[in-house]
Amino acid sequence: MSGELLVVEASGSPRERGRAHGEEAREPVHTVIGRWHDDIALDIGRGVDGYLDAFLAATDFATAVRRWTPDLLDEVGGIAEGAGLSESVCMAWQLLDEEWWYRERHLGHGSAAERCSSAGGSRGGTGTVIAQNMDIEAFHDGSQVLLRSRPEGNTPDSLVLTTAGMIGLTGLNSSGVGVCVNTLAQLAPSPSGLPVAFVIRGLLACRSLAAASEFLEAVVHASGQNYLVGAPEGLLDRECSARQIRSVEPAAHRIVHTNHPLANDDVATDRPEVRAATQRTQRPPSTTRERYDVLAAGVVGREDPLTVARLQEILSDRSAPVSVVPSGEGDFMTFASVIMELAEDPVLHLAPGPPDRTEYEAHTFA
Repeated sequence: MSGELLVVEASGSPRERGRAHGEEAREPVHTVIGRWHDDIALDIGRGVDGYLDAFLAATDFATAVRRWTPDLLDEVGGIAEGAGLSESVCMAWQLLDEEWWYRERHLGHGSAAERCSSAGGSRGGTGTVIAQNMDIEAFHDGSQVLLRSRPEGNTPDSLVLTTAGMIGLTGLNSSGVGVCVNTLAQLAPSPSGLPVAFVIRGLLACRSLAAASEFLEAVVHASGQNYLVGAPEGLLDRECSARQIRSVEPAAHRIVHTNHPLANDDVATDRPEVRAATQRTQRPPSTTRERYDVLAAGVVGREDPLTVARLQEILSDRSAPVSVVPSGEGDFMTFASVIMELAEDPVLHLAPGPPDRTEYEAHTFA
């Protein structure tokens, strides 16, 4: 595990920001996309070109992106240009959650993969804190990027954690709005909804919790996903699927979430049976409830302050585990851990790897 972080400065128009990202991260972009292609090929038993073409042909995410986050299409085009990718490959690369559910249906079986642990709490008059371990496939390791995005116009600056060449996995903006996410693969997807990465970046264009709530309620969602959004004025949690958006209410201004729905019952009726084994590897069963219990015990119903140090301790748990270390081919891992202090001067604490063995560094907008 590398523990290294590439910081990319991107400013100007969407095309200019994307081009800066693609140019600066060109080598890790090609490396990680090559590993992604290999991962898919191992799973489906053939080459990826026809598979990715079929994936894009069977879905229509671009229409939703044009409707709700049109500038991000230009940013994706800029990434492709800067990194030397075709626009179709670059667009497919943005669709992390969407490719997961498409592949499940293509193969005829699901997977019990580790996909993120989140927590948050309001600090009364001193702002809000939210945190997450971002768990994705281990082949992403070494592609950790912090994108410092400085858009032109009235859009706030943002600090975005991502894998090289992708528009975003999680982050916060200079107005103090931050977002953490959890895959809810049990919920119904939409082949014409707004993909998760674009929802995240749409939220990071909002300047208030109210604006973030309005945005989440307005869009049609491509994937089952939980969005934990914080701002200086408080926090909200929405479980989103193709046909439902349900609120999970904080308990005493604190909340935790993993990878099972707590309020949304828009279950995917066409999801294949989840199996412990695929044709290429034996994956461990889901630990979503064990991780939820660890987070809840450390966060909810406690009177002690929800400090950065306390969250670092909880996110470093190895009993469930919350901090996930890969143990074999095809595994998921904690790609990065983030803790966001959302106040007048927002701070992002970021560990580019499993936090039980990776140091956090503080990043600000100064």
